[in-house]
Amino acid sequence: MIDGFPNLPRSGDSKAETPHADGDSLPDSASGAVLDPDLESILRQERFLAFTDGKKMSQAAERLREEKPGEFDIAEQMAEAIRVSLGDYEDPEESWRPQERSERIFGVFDTMANLATPDEMERFLNSDAAARLTDEWGDDKLNVLLRRYGRLGDSYRQEKNSGDSKKLKLLTRYVLGRTVDEEEDRVAQYALGRTADEGEERVAQYRTVNEGEDGTAQVAEEARRETETIQEDIARREAERKRESAFNEQLDGFVAAISSDPNKCFGEIVRKEFEIDVPDTDRYKENVKSRCADAYLKATAIEGSDPQLHDRAALALSEVLHKKLAERSKEERGGEMWWQNYPYIRHNLAVIVPDIESYEELVRQYPGLEENDEMYEDWKKSFIDLRLKEWALQEIDPSVLGLLREADVSCLDIEVEQMYVKYASRTDLYSDLKKYFIGPIDSENSESSLRSWGCRSNSNILQEDIIEPLNRLTKELRPGEYRTFMPKGAEYPDTPYEYEGTSFEGSAINIDVMKQEDGAFTYALGIRGNIISRFAAFVGKPVGLLKPTTQAYVRIGIATRNNKATAEQLENQYQAIKDERRPDIISELGTKTYRYWDLPYSGTPNHTTAHLLQDLAGGSQLYMKRFGPYNDELPIEADLSNLPEAQRMLCAVIDTKSGELKRLDEIVPHADMRVKNIRPDQARKLKALEYLLSITRTDRNY
Repeated sequence: MIDGFPNLPRSGDSKAETPHADGDSLPDSASGAVLDPDLESILRQERFLAFTDGKKMSQAAERLREEKPGEFDIAEQMAEAIRVSLGDYEDPEESWRPQERSERIFGVFDTMANLATPDEMERFLNSDAAARLTDEWGDDKLNVLLRRYGRLGDSYRQEKNSGDSKKLKLLTRYVLGRTVDEEEDRVAQYALGRTADEGEERVAQYRTVNEGEDGTAQVAEEARRETETIQEDIARREAERKRESAFNEQLDGFVAAISSDPNKCFGEIVRKEFEIDVPDTDRYKENVKSRCADAYLKATAIEGSDPQLHDRAALALSEVLHKKLAERSKEERGGEMWWQNYPYIRHNLAVIVPDIESYEELVRQYPGLEENDEMYEDWKKSFIDLRLKEWALQEIDPSVLGLLREADVSCLDIEVEQMYVKYASRTDLYSDLKKYFIGPIDSENSESSLRSWGCRSNSNILQEDIIEPLNRLTKELRPGEYRTFMPKGAEYPDTPYEYEGTSFEGSAINIDVMKQEDGAFTYALGIRGNIISRFAAFVGKPVGLLKPTTQAYVRIGIATRNNKATAEQLENQYQAIKDERRPDIISELGTKTYRYWDLPYSGTPNHTTAHLLQDLAGGSQLYMKRFGPYNDELPIEADLSNLPEAQRMLCAVIDTKSGELKRLDEIVPHADMRVKNIRPDQARKLKALEYLLSITRTDRNY
């Protein structure tokens, strides 16, 4: 059980004494707590930002906990970080100081949300520093904490880490000054007791000034009314929470039905104007629209979409989005945190806002979005994913996805040589770079929330590190000369191409430049990894290879079967085989013995994939890498007669001393294949197949 926070409720005199729960409070720095030097150096960085510097703080705390087990107290350290932030960053003479102080506090709470256990979170929130924060911060800022960490408990009731939902409850109680779970009676009594004490104190104070009985009665009546208000508020919040929870549980059933039969079920909901047959439909109609529309768009993302229903789903999401934007002030729309509460809209933004011109119109309609980098980046990601999917479906018949699933193929990791976007105009090249890395909301005069203080803007990086040196390079080239250009500078000399805190981060750019005999130039832009494909999708350019042919390397991912039926099957197989035949492999590691038996495999991932590769790559030669004693490549016959199928192994982990069975696993080794002489069009087909499988991946977990 969780004792009430000492700083609850936040009504009355902020200087009033607040008792601490025994053993649950942390000492202030006066008792000897000292902030770790590594953490302090990060906390005191100029122009601290939670988005970047807060991540560094979390990484440092995680490292310190590993290096000092049992010694590093994250609750105590973060409480001290709050105290330092409150004490050392409150200079009213500098306008940026209050915001910077808030960023430091957000960084501390981010660290606790990511790393702390519920017990550590509770001790942290019971600290003197946390109590001081509730006195100095207003309700608006404190409520930002709840919006910021709503991810700890989402509508699917899934936790990223054990204890996340409990941490969210603790934070909610800390912010609201009252309980939101089964502890409401205890905290309510505490709150009422404190209110009564405050009432008595005010009575005494009043008597000192005026001994009249009427004054005493007035103060007592005020205390009684305050008590009733607290009781009513507790009951109202709990009733609201239960109503919404009950509604979402029933809505889950409608979402599941849409996923299984999208056109039929979503069509019925549309005909009823999203009036589903459950209590509180009117109250939570936005939830119905966004979740049902989202479920339909997901279920029909690859095939099977009804055009009219698709348009109605997009309209429903648009209606919810515009309503939410209209309800908020310009300042709120410019903030990051409120946007995170609408996941069913976020990844469908490109369906609602189909192009950059439409996004710019949205910004003009709702001033404040210009500063909301998070929303823009979400839209950009949604737009790219939608276009990549559309392009992939032009290359690949979606029916092949079903064939691969039936053959137990969960994914294909396909590697080809660096792909490029080719240009005959330097102006066009620069324009596309600006579109992708800058966009309409990031300019020299705006401060992106994605960028660390002190880092150059995307526009400056583009101008100084790419445009100017590339212009100089082209002046040096002679007719017929070829050169590869790579930016030399970066924000940090020791980490070229990182451009920390900007949208250039992690994007190693190279541009192949060729000056023709007639003096014209051609350019080929490459960006590290799959980013070039995303770049091409955003600017609407095709990708290709510099060479006419290349090789493709394909790794076949086998669907996993982590379910109850599989566990029972493995147990039965082990009991039957352990005494019948000797393990094919036996190895010892520490106190455990690993025993492996080769078993037949019913799926056909290797053959199905090879057939598909032959169809996509024409007459290209196919090879398979062999492991074990061979460790070579096997040339695959055209009829696949010599292609080995996937094998599986039963692995039993045994305690060496006791002979006790500790664990059973099923291992299905992957297959690595190589395809020679892939043309650019074939390479695009292979990458399209890889992408479609990645966005529809479903392993066998029943």
